[in-house]
Amino acid sequence: MDGYYDHPQGQGIRFLYEFMGGTREKAQEMVAPVDPITRADRLKGKKVLMIAAKRDEIVPAKMAEALWKAAGEPKIIWWDTTHYGAALSLAEGLAHVVKHFKD
Repeated sequence: MDGYYDHPQGQGIRFLYEFMGGTREKAQEMVAPVDPITRADRLKGKKVLMIAAKRDEIVPAKMAEALWKAAGEPKIIWWDTTHYGAALSLAEGLAHVVKHFKD
């Protein structure tokens, strides 16, 4: 949640939210039911493959790393790209997925 709450793109909304009495803790509580990290511990020991973008402007790398750690540090592939730039590597990504589940 921290990586999103402090995200520069959310500054205006966050200001309005806090002006109306919102807090980081309240936001965390609201988001928890749909935040993947809430139940990431259920992935420990499972066959998981994560693909993350180092320069992702939507899902910050520190949030992908937090999910990776909470999930028990499964296999992760880091691409040196942005969120939308990752689409250019779709074929490569699919090849990683197929190989992951074949092994």
